[in-house]
Amino acid sequence: MDLLRDKTLKVKEERGVKHHQPTPNSSKSPISGETLMVGCDHNLTQLLDVLTGNESSRQIISIVGMGGIGLLSRLKELTSTIELVANERDDEYRLGERLYKTLVGRRYLVVLDDMWSVEVWDKIKFYFPDNGNGSRLVFTTRFSDLAVYCRPVCVRMNLLNEYECWELLCVRVFGHGDCPVELELIGREIAAMCKGLPLSVTVIGGLLQKSAKTVEYWQDVLVNIRSVLSSGEGDHCLNVLYSSYSHLPAHLKPCFLYMGTFKEDSEIQVSQLTRLLVAEGFLKPEGNRVLEEVAEDYLKNLIDRNLVEVGQLHENGKIRSVLIHDLVRDLCISIAQKEKFCPDGRVWFTSKDSCVEDVLQKCKLRFFAYSSTSYNSLFVLPSSISLLWNLQTLIFGEIACHLVVAPVEIWNMPQLMHIVCNNIHLPDPPPSDRGDGFCILRNMQTLMAVVNFRWSEEACKRIPNVKKLHVRFDDSLAGYEDCLCLVYLQNFRCLHKLELLKIQFPFCISRYPMDLLSKRLGFPTCLNKLHLINCSLTRVDLAMIGSLPHLQVVELEHISVLGGEWSAVAGDFPCLKYLRINSCDLVYWGVEASAFGVLERLFVEDLWQLKEIPSEMGEINRLDLIYVHHCSESAAISAMEIKREQESFGNDGLRIQVNISFVSGYGFLERAKEEGLPIDVIRHRPF
Repeated sequence: MDLLRDKTLKVKEERGVKHHQPTPNSSKSPISGETLMVGCDHNLTQLLDVLTGNESSRQIISIVGMGGIGLLSRLKELTSTIELVANERDDEYRLGERLYKTLVGRRYLVVLDDMWSVEVWDKIKFYFPDNGNGSRLVFTTRFSDLAVYCRPVCVRMNLLNEYECWELLCVRVFGHGDCPVELELIGREIAAMCKGLPLSVTVIGGLLQKSAKTVEYWQDVLVNIRSVLSSGEGDHCLNVLYSSYSHLPAHLKPCFLYMGTFKEDSEIQVSQLTRLLVAEGFLKPEGNRVLEEVAEDYLKNLIDRNLVEVGQLHENGKIRSVLIHDLVRDLCISIAQKEKFCPDGRVWFTSKDSCVEDVLQKCKLRFFAYSSTSYNSLFVLPSSISLLWNLQTLIFGEIACHLVVAPVEIWNMPQLMHIVCNNIHLPDPPPSDRGDGFCILRNMQTLMAVVNFRWSEEACKRIPNVKKLHVRFDDSLAGYEDCLCLVYLQNFRCLHKLELLKIQFPFCISRYPMDLLSKRLGFPTCLNKLHLINCSLTRVDLAMIGSLPHLQVVELEHISVLGGEWSAVAGDFPCLKYLRINSCDLVYWGVEASAFGVLERLFVEDLWQLKEIPSEMGEINRLDLIYVHHCSESAAISAMEIKREQESFGNDGLRIQVNISFVSGYGFLERAKEEGLPIDVIRHRPF
C-alpha cells in the first residue's frame, strides 16, 4: 500500500508537469517514454485514490470499457502474482477454498482481468474475505451491467480524443525523442484514424517504431491502416474484440453482425435499426411484446457490452442514435465473411436512379426505402404496391417532391408497420361493408407525415395500434378546411395506443378566432409526447393538456394563447420531463407549487412578450436546465435570479443558459453585473 501511495503521488506530479508542457500545436510530445497512460492518467489517479483511501472495509472497484481500452498494463506494475496450482483432483470449490485461506487475515490487492458474467462473480465473491484492514479488489470488464450489479466504485474508460491519440502514438514510436517535423502532419492523421482506441494506437505505433520513419512509408500506413489493424501484427486487435463476440448469446450474434452493414462512421438511427432487425427476422418473440421493443432490448444489451456506443438522446432520455467503432465494424464484416452471414434479400434500398417497378416484383420484400434526386411535384405510388404482401416498412427519404400519393390498395397491406415520409397523402379507407378484402392494419405503429387526411372514425378503426403519428394540414392543397372540422379532430382520442402525436396546422390558423380548436382537439390519455405547431390555445386547452397522466415531452411552437396568460395549477403535468415553448405570445405565466413536479429541462425561445419565468420553477428538484433564447430582457433576468436563489440554498445543480442577440444585450450584461447575477453562464451573441 505504501508503494501505491508513492505511485499516486508520482502520477499527480506527472499531471502537474504535463499542464505546463507545450500546446497541442507544438511539435514536441509532452509525454515521457516512461508511461503509456496517455489520456488515462485521470482514470489512474481516480483508481489509486480509492486504492489508497482510508476506508478500512474491503473495497470493490470496477474498470469498465470496450475491449482494447487500456489501463491493465499499469495495474500489473502495482501487483505481484500468486499462483494457485491446481491438480486433477481440485474442483471449483477446492480452488476457491485455497484462495480464501491464502487471503484471510492478510491485507491484499487482487486484480481480476476481464470478468464476463454476473454468475461468475456470484460464485467467486465469497472467496475474497473482508478482513477490515483496507483490502481492495479490482476487476476489469466489458459489461456495464456487471459493474452496476456489483455496486463498486466504477472507473469508466472512454475512448481517447485525437490529441490524446497523437500523444500516445508519439510515446509508442519515439519514446523520449521528438517527432520529426515532416512526419507530424501525417502522424496526426494516422492517430485520428485509430478512432480513440488505445489498442489500435499501440499496434500502429509498434509497427511505425520498427519501420522506416519516412513520409512515404507513413503515407502508405495511413492509406492501408484498416488492413494493418485486421491482419499480421494488427490481427491481435480483432482477436481482443473477437472474445466479446464469442461471449454473445446466440440470439444477439446476428444483430451484432448486422451492424457491419451500415456505412463507416455513420450515425445509426435507432428507429431505423429496430425496423431493419424486425424485417430481417432476427428477433425472438417474447409474449405479447411488439418486436420493436424486443429489438431495443437487444440493442441495449450490445451497448451494455460496450460493442455499440450511444450517439444522441431524445428529449425524454431514450436513445435516438448509436455508433459503432470502425474496428468493431471490421470485426463484424470479418466474421460475416467467414460464417457466410448475409441478409437474405428481404431488405432493399433503392439507389437514387432506381426504377420502382423492379422493386414491386420482390413479393417477399419487408423493408423498402426509396430516394430520388430528380424533382417531381408529385410522386404517385402504383396500386401494385399491394403486391408486396410481406412489406413492413415503407420509407421515402431523400425524395425531391412535394407530395407522395398512396393508392387505396395500401389499406390492404396487413403487414405494414411503419410509413415514414415528409408528406404523404393517404386516401380515405374504403367502407368496411365492401367485402373486397380491405382489412384493419393492426400492425401499423408509425405514420408520418400524413397530409390533409380526414381522421374519420372509420380511419381510426383501421389503425388501432398506431404509436407514432405526425399529421399536417396544408392550406396550399384542396380540402384542408374540411379536414379540420370538429368531427374529425375529436377522433384522435380514439387512438388508445398512441404515444407520440405531432400536429402541424396551417400558418394562417393563427388568424382564426381563438376558440377555433378549443373544443375540437382530443388526446388519448396514453400520450407521452405532444408537439403542436401553428395553433391557438385557451386556458382550458392548456389545462386539458396538463391533465394527461403520462405526458413526458411537450413542444409548443408558433402558439397563440388566449389573453396572453397561462396559469398552471397544482398537479398539472405530473410526469412532464421536457418542455419547449417557441414563438409564443405568452405574457404572464404563473405556476403553482407541485405543477411540473418532475420537470428536468425547460426551453423558452422567442418569447419576446414574456415578463418573467416563474420563480416557482426553481423549486422543482429535478430541474437541470433552463434555456432562454431570444426572449425579453426581464425574462432573461428572471432566469438568472432563479439561479442565484437556488445557489443561496446550496443547489448548484441547476444550469441556466441565456442566449441574447438583441441590441440591449450589452445593457443586460451590465445590469446582471450590477445585481450580482451569475453571468458566467450567459452566452452572448451580439446583434
